Amino acid sequence: MKITYPKLTFSLIALLTITTFGAFQNTPDKISISESESDETYEITASYGLEKIQQVHNFLNESFAPTAVFNSVNDYFEKTFTFENKMRLYIKTNPGKLLLILNKQENSEESLEWMKNLYTGLEETLLQR
Repeated sequence: MKITYPKLTFSLIALLTITTFGAFQNTPDKISISESESDETYEITASYGLEKIQQVHNFLNESFAPTAVFNSVNDYFEKTFTFENKMRLYIKTNPGKLLLILNKQENSEESLEWMKNLYTGLEETLLQR
């Protein structure tokens, strides 16, 4: 069987397109959460399947109460919040993605400890089935 270059090229392009599309889809099995700390900031980064959005939003709203950060599952933004306890927190959300950044110079040691506990709770929320 002889394969011509146009057929081979088409097959390779089709394979690359399918592979690339599959790699960037937000699937239920792809959950990632991490924390990092520097002298200036403490950061939490998470990515998760679209089916987890409601759980994540509910957990964060309960954690940040009485401030309601999310009003719906379609609520996505990039904003710095100041909470009742004077904690300032940068939050960026996209479908299935979350970034929280606490500036350590602008916040207390208690706020930093609270954020580390928030990380643990968020991790448990994401790993629940």
